[in-house]
Amino acid sequence: MEQKNENISGENIIPGACSSFHKGSIYGRSLDWLVNYEADFIIKTSAMPGRHKVIGVGGCAKITADDVKEGKLLDAFRILPFYLQDGMNDAGLYCNINVVPIIDVDYKRSPKEERVCTTMLPRIILDKFTTPTEAIEYIKSVETFTPKEFIDGGYDMHLMVGNSEECYIVEFVDDDVKVTE
Repeated sequence: MEQKNENISGENIIPGACSSFHKGSIYGRSLDWLVNYEADFIIKTSAMPGRHKVIGVGGCAKITADDVKEGKLLDAFRILPFYLQDGMNDAGLYCNINVVPIIDVDYKRSPKEERVCTTMLPRIILDKFTTPTEAIEYIKSVETFTPKEFIDGGYDMHLMVGNSEECYIVEFVDDDVKVTE
């Protein structure tokens, strides 16, 4: 039997999903995934020709707080700047990953010319784009895939993309990109 919790509105929710919100000019999210286990890092990049300045939170379930304290897995630190869980660029565009349970959906994607891991999308989007519309057009143009360990664990990844004027939820459902404002 699937365990469900009730949120403050009395609706049932499935444990394990991430949360984020946008209201007016305020954007926020929780960092409760693997809390007290995964090491999180602040990632800050400088603007370069063709790339925005970005600040965000990066982390990798393979790098624990103990690994950082003990100086282990130092090679893994090289990937951290590319693995943003969430962030914002100097144009005011934000993007975050929400990990969600897979419930009766096909998570396979149709082949396209460019193939991108969902964990890389926030960094690509924040580096290259100024508006949510540009970001969504890019997402629809590529084949996305979620790391096998998430799929095997019963989870997939969806995105929230926006700025102070608009916000979209981008879901990957039944081989389609579903966008909700």
